[in-house]
Amino acid sequence: MRLPDKKVLQNLALQTEAAEKNSDKNRAAIGLDVGERFWGLAWSPDGSVVLPLEVAPASEGTAALERARKKTGETKPLLIVGLPVSDDGSESPWCREVRSVAETLREKFDVQLVNERFSSQESVTKGKERRDDLAAARILEYGLRESQLRGKRLFPPR
Repeated sequence: MRLPDKKVLQNLALQTEAAEKNSDKNRAAIGLDVGERFWGLAWSPDGSVVLPLEVAPASEGTAALERARKKTGETKPLLIVGLPVSDDGSESPWCREVRSVAETLREKFDVQLVNERFSSQESVTKGKERRDDLAAARILEYGLRESQLRGKRLFPPR
């Protein structure tokens, strides 16, 4: 069996280093579940541990996001927003509203959209109470995992 030569190994090391620099691992991030009545927020101080943060009335969502942004300590932190894609992969009518919200946030956040994959349904507590902050945590987990695995955005801006 032939071993790779030194040049191939150096090239591989450079590619790995570049991928790690572009990864969202070790970067603070915020997750957002946009709802008609409430917004759920979660945050990750390091790109791996994800914590529910708060539930805010939709009318106070941007103020809640500003508090979360300050918590990260970053000027333009990563914001992963859940996009409610239908089971067949098509965009639901609510997607337009979520995209609009995401677009308004691009000035202060590095916004990435990710399929929220039933995050709200998975975040119902035993007492049948919905927890939008838990849904946001799920969204943030999905987004960080996809970003680290693929190194690209799933739903580019339109």
